[in-house]
Amino acid sequence: MSKKDGWKDRLGAFFSEKEPGIMGRKKFFAILALMVEIDGETHFLFEKRAAHIDRQPGEVCFPGGEMEPGETFRRCALRETAEELGIPEESIDIAAEIDMIYNFNGAEIHCFLGSIDEETMKNAEISEDEVERIFTVPVSYFMENDPELPEVRVEVIPPEDFPFEKIGFPGGYKWITGQMEVPIFEYEGNVVWGLTGRIVLNIVRQFKAAVGREEN
Repeated sequence: MSKKDGWKDRLGAFFSEKEPGIMGRKKFFAILALMVEIDGETHFLFEKRAAHIDRQPGEVCFPGGEMEPGETFRRCALRETAEELGIPEESIDIAAEIDMIYNFNGAEIHCFLGSIDEETMKNAEISEDEVERIFTVPVSYFMENDPELPEVRVEVIPPEDFPFEKIGFPGGYKWITGQMEVPIFEYEGNVVWGLTGRIVLNIVRQFKAAVGREEN
């Protein structure tokens, strides 16, 4: 008579109490899609990252960064925004958490929608260690103008010594590839694109769809 190893009960008990997550997560980030009302018109506020930093130098983004141990994503978004813009955390109003992004490099990015007032923006003392400058774009521009939407091919490139023989494909394996939209918005010489463009486009698409349902 075979002896039961107990794995069925032990695994079942363990995972029945565990909250499902996302496989492959390595780093955690939070960003804040920040709005500011200027002369009665709502704008999104963007940063251009400093050219000398290691990660994504010179790129346009929303305020945000990597989560520190023990903090929540909301806390991270507030802290990073306050640090990068040189403004008090209490001047930031977070309206909602919006869709997150999970990148193929293992980064989980939680996104929030919030606002500051115009006076706070005027008094911002941006961190030159991280930020070259800030600029704004009217939300109405994104609502009324479609971006360019080129697509890039995402593919797996294994190393030369990958053990294809061991997995039963000595002649090589046909990996699944994918396509990814790269939204590009251009407004008065400022280009909002890539991951930040995807966040903006996602906000716009969802809002337009909701408004369309209400009007119908």
